[in-house]
Amino acid sequence: MVQSNQAFTAKEAVAIHVADGSATSLSDALNQLGLSTNPQVHLSEDIYEQIISALSNATLDGILFLVGVIAIVLDVFHPTIFTDDLRRNCYCRWLGWSGDNWCLTARYRHLGL
Repeated sequence: MVQSNQAFTAKEAVAIHVADGSATSLSDALNQLGLSTNPQVHLSEDIYEQIISALSNATLDGILFLVGVIAIVLDVFHPTIFTDDLRRNCYCRWLGWSGDNWCLTARYRHLGL
């Protein structure tokens, strides 16, 4: 603990009545407070709460935002970078031509294959 620009150990803080006590674990603290006989309830997050917790992480939020901005910029400056191959692959799969030569020719025609 720090007070008035002085650092205190746990024992010193208890001695000068800045802290009420010192414990090394939760069960030790419950024993000192006389609460060890009370029932304890352990709670855990379900999957929905874990997803919300992950999405509220500032680092992940920044990364996802940056990926979205890059995707928008790429789509503006090169409109077919995401949709052209996707559209062509959907047409090929819809027609049942997944391994057909036409799909390969259409996909790689810009390479001269």
